[in-house]
Amino acid sequence: MIEFMGDVVEIYTWEDLHNIRNDPAGDYRLMNDLGPEDEGYDDYASENADNGSGWLPVGERYWDGSQCIEHPFEGGFDGQNHTITGLYIDRTSTDYIGLFGFVGEDVEVRNVGVVDVDVTGDNRVGGLMGYNWGTVKNSYATGDVSGDWYVGGLVGENDEGSVDNSYATGSVSGEVFVGGLVGWNEGTVDNSFWDIETSGTTSSDGGVGKTTAEMMDINTFTDVGWDMI
Repeated sequence: MIEFMGDVVEIYTWEDLHNIRNDPAGDYRLMNDLGPEDEGYDDYASENADNGSGWLPVGERYWDGSQCIEHPFEGGFDGQNHTITGLYIDRTSTDYIGLFGFVGEDVEVRNVGVVDVDVTGDNRVGGLMGYNWGTVKNSYATGDVSGDWYVGGLVGENDEGSVDNSYATGSVSGEVFVGGLVGWNEGTVDNSFWDIETSGTTSSDGGVGKTTAEMMDINTFTDVGWDMI
């Protein structure tokens, strides 16, 4: 397990969450649920934020015309089993889209649920994460995710990273490499699931597809070792 090192920054507000990008190597802990009723939502995560584009993903990678520019999230994030609700993103011409856009190596994002997301991007689009090179653990996503290539309900592209004990139930749509949990996987996906009915797809590059009834059955998760206490 990756342990957080040094000082941990506590996240209480949408502004705190937004400011992670100012120190992408920091270790962060979410201290409470965040949703549309909380201060700062309209400024940072709603359909009114950033001139209608919504949330700006944490961690980015883009081509500036001559070279690839990378600013990955390379710290740690522990949601402490809290939820982040109502995340809105409308960036149809931008790659690496999710709560986290581009997550680097040796990073762990864990114990967080992103609920009722409305996420739209171009390539490498996920409800929680566009591109994962680290570890996603004990996390989930619900809502709507859409893009073009590498689109997943939880993670768009899992590139030599790992997804463990996680799930997605949201609607997923795209053109190429589209999955209910993960769009494209070159890493590992263990003990993780997606809903084949609510997602609208019976395929995922990793994870096990389940019906809605099976997703609501605690045995689906405890049978593979999840601690549901």
